[in-house]
Amino acid sequence: MLMPAAWTPTAWLRFASAAINLVRQRGKLRIIAGLWRGRRLPIANIEGLRPTPDRVRETLFNWLQQDIPGSVCVDLFAGSGALAFEALSRGARQVVAVEQNPQACEQMRQSAAELGTDRLQVVCADVGEFLRQSERPDLPDDPWQIVFMDPPYDLGYPPPQWPQLQGHVRLADNTLVYLESHSRFRDTPLADNAAPWTIQRQKVAGDVCYRLLQRCPVPRQE
Repeated sequence: MLMPAAWTPTAWLRFASAAINLVRQRGKLRIIAGLWRGRRLPIANIEGLRPTPDRVRETLFNWLQQDIPGSVCVDLFAGSGALAFEALSRGARQVVAVEQNPQACEQMRQSAAELGTDRLQVVCADVGEFLRQSERPDLPDDPWQIVFMDPPYDLGYPPPQWPQLQGHVRLADNTLVYLESHSRFRDTPLADNAAPWTIQRQKVAGDVCYRLLQRCPVPRQE
């Protein structure tokens, strides 16, 4: 194979270096903004693991920019930890990441150690089982102010765990919930019994439909 005349040895070296860097970045999670802006974290090699795309994360955290600092968040179906680490980088006080795959959980713990943070608590458990355990002495007592829910798309919309979450005793009065689904569910109503929840934002990007819901405070009885 002959080198094209227009390609000098220096150009080939630059091309090769860029190609090597691209390969190295595969399987990496990039933190978009905040304290760890630009940091790349390893992603566990697990079939079906689907980190929230950069474009979607950027829009979501623009929506949440006034709410994230100092907040207590729960990341359900955490997977790679993309949402958890982005929230921490942008000032969340504490994030509980719930994921049932032990390999993914271990990778999130290693990434937290690499970043030098103790603000991430990884719970290796089934999401439904976690939500059934309303009292857990190993978790902070603070109400959940923001919940990320990015389930496998084959669970449908809303996922089967939604009824357990929407009335959970640990939710704050005005909890925000990020709920992701496949775009084919873009026009599917949340549920007949979801009256206390309003859709604040909704957007579609490729195969991803993502929504930001807010819990409406229940009027107190006099």
